[in-house]
Amino acid sequence: MLLEQAKSLHDKTRAKVFTRVLWAILQDYSRRLDEAKEIDFDSMIADAIKMIETGQYQSPYSLILVDEFQDISEPRANLIKALRQQRPSCKVFAVGDDWQSIYRFAGSDISLFTQFHDHFGYSFKRRDYAEIKKALEPVVIEHYHKIISTCIKHIRARHLTLEMLLEQAKSLHDKTRAKVFTRVLWAILQDYSRRLDEAKEIDFDSMIADAIKMIETGQYQSPYSLILVDEFQDISEPRANLIKALRQQRPSCKVFAVGDDWQSIYRFAGSDISLFTQFHDHFGESWTGRLEQTYRCNQLIAET
Repeated sequence: MLLEQAKSLHDKTRAKVFTRVLWAILQDYSRRLDEAKEIDFDSMIADAIKMIETGQYQSPYSLILVDEFQDISEPRANLIKALRQQRPSCKVFAVGDDWQSIYRFAGSDISLFTQFHDHFGYSFKRRDYAEIKKALEPVVIEHYHKIISTCIKHIRARHLTLEMLLEQAKSLHDKTRAKVFTRVLWAILQDYSRRLDEAKEIDFDSMIADAIKMIETGQYQSPYSLILVDEFQDISEPRANLIKALRQQRPSCKVFAVGDDWQSIYRFAGSDISLFTQFHDHFGESWTGRLEQTYRCNQLIAET
């Protein structure tokens, strides 16, 4: 079965070799478990299914409750199916959220959740937003708001369009989910932008964008011949574009930037470390000086 799957991969020869090496390791692992008369968790699930199917175990349960169902794996789903097959009147009560599926690396299969009816014979009951919000912890709502606000910040700052976002969504693993999230996010963004316009207000990202526009159209004439930027490792693309606009308007203007790529911590707020590590590509010919003597702490810490 593994070798058959390997044939569907791009580098078939490499996949075949890897499969045989992996199988040898698996055989040795299984042998050591047998010698030690031990079993691992996956074997426990398989043995439990076998005991149910052969009648060695008779289930007394009429209801099976499963939380975080979005992260269920095929073996665990088969265990539930075996219990229901043995006792057809047994019901399954499953709770989950496909947007929180994060254990694919551990074997979870989101299709067991999204195609629940195909696997278990009946469908989920959808809840309205008010009911869901009431059941959620305040911290979950707060986390959701932070994600949305961060996305809006990035989109407005970089002047991204819906088409650009949908194109980026195609590169993600779960394309369908990414596409849905993108369209929901875009609807929220449109409403946010409309409310700003109605209130005749702008946010910080719009201030940067408007400043760039004023420089490029000549509404603002820069008097500066030197631009000093501290903490440059945390600069974002819009702010870098502001610096570029100032330099383009006044070619003799110089940029003096100070930063430490090991202290870059604001990716969530839109910073792009490549603007620092690839300074030459973004700002042209430059000189780099290293500050290797510290006066803030013990020199040994800096050298480490």
